[in-house]
Amino acid sequence: MSDLNTFTELLKAVSNIGISVSEKTRKFVAALNEGIEIDDESGIIETTSGLYDIAPNGDVLKIAIFINQRNARRHPSQDGTQKWHKFHLFRCSTIDNYPVSRKYRYKKTNNDQGLFQYIITYNNTEYKPEERMRGRKLQLCKNCQNELPSQFKQFSVSNFPIKDFFKHIPKSNISGTFEYDHDQVPIFYSREWDKIARKLKDDREWRCEQCYIDLSTDKKFLHAHHMDGNPSNNSIANIKALCIYCHSKQVLHEHVQRLPDYDEFIRKYKH
Repeated sequence: MSDLNTFTELLKAVSNIGISVSEKTRKFVAALNEGIEIDDESGIIETTSGLYDIAPNGDVLKIAIFINQRNARRHPSQDGTQKWHKFHLFRCSTIDNYPVSRKYRYKKTNNDQGLFQYIITYNNTEYKPEERMRGRKLQLCKNCQNELPSQFKQFSVSNFPIKDFFKHIPKSNISGTFEYDHDQVPIFYSREWDKIARKLKDDREWRCEQCYIDLSTDKKFLHAHHMDGNPSNNSIANIKALCIYCHSKQVLHEHVQRLPDYDEFIRKYKH
């Protein structure tokens, strides 16, 4: 009877994990399409090829960031669009020089239509909210334009093909020697791997996806494992959160048993 109960609880845990990740991803992508306010910059992955975010299912998404509101001093019909805020594809000097007290007005989005939920107010009243709902066309920041890859420098800031840019994610080759596969990361975001891996583990609630041990109070024992050995493949089917013990049982991962944390984990949880 106890075995049946254990199996039932295990099945429930598997189901809950799948539903949780799937539902979180759906809600996250829907919100990101409209624009998610940036409380701080810890969730933004900055690279030489653009800005990225990580969905709860592990997908790497290219994003733009923008200030979502303008308070017009004269009637917007006379104001024109040149004074509207620009959108950003890089951590450029405009963002770095923006007053710290005002930075949190930025939003991030992966909407590839070039239309932004940009609010315009005049006399404390929103101007044409129906137009905002459809999305307003913003121009690309000129400082960001200077950082574009060569194939995109030909485009003007007013007619930039953001959809093509979002599709352009470099196919990075892995270079160097890494002792453990959770250290092997694509070059284009290698400096951000700790941030990426932590977010993935947070979304999996710090639970091993194979034995389902809860490591929320012992986080160092949970690894991010690329199932196909390709660190640039960050789909939900490829990245698994595994405890150090289950990680060591994967094909060609016996070396994990040589880690100091492995012996500590065995003493703590396997005896």
